[in-house]
Amino acid sequence: MNKVSVIIAAYNVEEYIDDCIKSILMQSYKDIEIIIIDDCSTDTTKEKLSKYTSEKIKIIFSDENSGPGGARNKGLDDATGDYIFFIDSDDILHPDAIRDMLQVSLKSKCDIFAASYFKFSSILNVGFSHKINFSDISKIDKIDFILKRGFAPWGMLIKSNILHGVRFPVHMVGEDVVFTPLLLDRANSMLYSAEKIVGYRFLRSGSVSEGVTKHNKSMLDALNILRSYRNISKEYLAFISFYIFRHIYSSSIKYHDFELLNNKNSEINNKYINLNLNYRDKLSYKMKVEFFLIRKHLIYKNNIFLFLYSLFYKFITILRRNG
Repeated sequence: MNKVSVIIAAYNVEEYIDDCIKSILMQSYKDIEIIIIDDCSTDTTKEKLSKYTSEKIKIIFSDENSGPGGARNKGLDDATGDYIFFIDSDDILHPDAIRDMLQVSLKSKCDIFAASYFKFSSILNVGFSHKINFSDISKIDKIDFILKRGFAPWGMLIKSNILHGVRFPVHMVGEDVVFTPLLLDRANSMLYSAEKIVGYRFLRSGSVSEGVTKHNKSMLDALNILRSYRNISKEYLAFISFYIFRHIYSSSIKYHDFELLNNKNSEINNKYINLNLNYRDKLSYKMKVEFFLIRKHLIYKNNIFLFLYSLFYKFITILRRNG
């Protein structure tokens, strides 16, 4: 059998960690090792983890806090599986997810097989009542992957041999913005299904929904790190740059925090003015409009384009709410 290493980075998740671990222990596929890294939690997460005695579980207690990236790196260094699966410590996994994803991965010999998720609130008692049906599997490239899933490293089955030399940056927010593009650049073949196999918990206390400027600056730091890798093509880096800028603009508007987008702020307006894109055919009409307005704002430093982007963002938001 092919062993799957499930890696869980945990920090101050005393309310949710049990749900996550139980969803992994209940997997129908049994050749699994569960590596949980406690990143110096200050609540009762450590005590909860210490109660687990299953031979499938290995718990690592970090000596110092290094963020989700550093914690996941420790898990990768200890993993012995043929495949790697990341899941966040407050999320849950369909009981047949690993079994069914592995079947597809082995049959297709793909390096990465990614699936989708649904959101649920902490106040709801949520489980999985449906059977997994991977009938919509499609081959994708790294641009398709980012367009469908962003930079999230969880919810995908990864061949461990393509992870050699690929690690998360430590002590930073948005560590997946560096890790995932580097990982995708290593993969020779990728598959995607819109089937929802992960329950993604939202609106919990402690999640990143404040400190928008700090978070967005971390994304710019991640972009700087990616720019230092010489083996990344200019076209790929240009697309990643656009995707990061798109997030910065939309989150700034959503949370009314325009510090980074201020015309006097050279950190964004001068450093990244040469934003090019050779993947326009893959973009939706909405994203093409976003690209046009963002690029114009960066080049001309005229807030009329920021105002137009804000109107467009609000218009799209209203359309989504109304179905």
